[in-house]
This record gives sequence, C-alpha cells and structure tokens, in this order.
Amino acid sequence: MTLILVPPGRGQWRTTTLRIDGDRTAPLFFRVGQRIELGGVLFRISKVLP
Repeated sequence: MTLILVPPGRGQWRTTTLRIDGDRTAPLFFRVGQRIELGGVLFRISKVLP
C-alpha cells in the first residue's frame, strides 16, 4: 500500500510518499483526509494507492 502525504492546510505542497509493505495491512485502516504524525510532523493523507 502506498500513501501520498501532504502537510495539512491549503496550497500546492511537495508530496511525501509512504510505502507500507506486508500482506496484513489493509487499506481500510487509512482514508483520504486522515491526519497522521510521522517523526513529530503532521501530515494529511491525500491519496491511498494499492
């Protein structure tokens, strides 16, 4: 599964790609618009790709 992350808020931001490998990770755990924190930085999920 691949998540395309952007900082929260408006504007054209450079995206961050987070790839999660494994058979047990279902895309139901993540949704577009959800906010997650990685390394103390807040991101918003822009796209969820299989």
